[in-house]
Amino acid sequence: MRSGTEESSVEQAQARVRRKLDVHVIPWAWCIGVISYLDRTNLAFASVSLARDLGFSCATYGIASGLFFIGYGVFQVPSVGLYSRWGVPWLVSTVVMWGAVAVSFAVVRSRGAFFCLRVVLGAVEAGTYPIILSWLSLFYDERSVGTAYSMAASSTALASVVGSPIAAVILLLDGVVGFSGWQYLFMIEGVLSITFGCYMFFFMPRRVEDVLDDGELRVLGHQPAKGGPGEGPGEDGGSGALMEVLRSWRPHYLGVVFALVLLSMYGCIFFIPLLINSFLAGEAATGVYGESPRPSTSCDGDQGDGEASASTAAVLLSAIPFATAAVSMILIGKSSERTGERRYHGSISVLVGA
Repeated sequence: MRSGTEESSVEQAQARVRRKLDVHVIPWAWCIGVISYLDRTNLAFASVSLARDLGFSCATYGIASGLFFIGYGVFQVPSVGLYSRWGVPWLVSTVVMWGAVAVSFAVVRSRGAFFCLRVVLGAVEAGTYPIILSWLSLFYDERSVGTAYSMAASSTALASVVGSPIAAVILLLDGVVGFSGWQYLFMIEGVLSITFGCYMFFFMPRRVEDVLDDGELRVLGHQPAKGGPGEGPGEDGGSGALMEVLRSWRPHYLGVVFALVLLSMYGCIFFIPLLINSFLAGEAATGVYGESPRPSTSCDGDQGDGEASASTAAVLLSAIPFATAAVSMILIGKSSERTGERRYHGSISVLVGA
């Protein structure tokens, strides 16, 4: 039997190796999540000026926001299946593709094209978060992968925190060289995705052996997965596992719960900037915001003279709830790992959010 000193030494060694994993693995997942979220939600930041320039109604904006999830839902399982066959190169290709789609929004002029691009964007981003979880499981064991994923998933909230001031600055380019601020927003963030995708292809680790040496693997007692992503599945591939999942009631139940959570979350993501902008413009109409009264703002594009100031303030203020969410996700994930409890951590969070 090990003495207390030996156990303490082993735990310290494991903690050091875990920190090394966190440093070399989590930033990749976090950056992918941030870029993905920026590309799927920059529509919210661009909403006011985009609606003004293209004459889109609130209904058009709302439909476009929702159409993203048609492609997202239909192509999620196929995208994860392609990752299980091709590995990281497939993830890289999706990042580059969604960057190209994001850039395409800058030249859209019709409702039809706008709707189609939202569906396509959903399709190419569909497998992102399941793939991130699958990729993290190559490096972390069952006990710690949940916390690792919560750290990566905090990008969904931090993307809004980081994206809000970035979007506010980019939107101030409105009118430069004949382009609108919302066009610059789509172009710059799309090019960022394409550039990062190319960087991923050369430097993103494919296996735990790319990060840890043999001694560190022994410290964790890590057993490398056989037939991992991109190494060629067996004859039964993932079809047997997929059918087993589909026959169980639990994934369907959790899917309904998660769908309800996302319904609330994306309602906030897509409409908080518009609601804040309308509120500020309403204050402006009574002389509270700015120096001169202005008519209220809507997603139909009825802006007054101080539109840039109101829009910038709305984008910046919309970061506040997501900053809180980012901190909470990490703290709740760490608490769940420490206690080994899942049900109450999840259900109480959902109830408080509701």
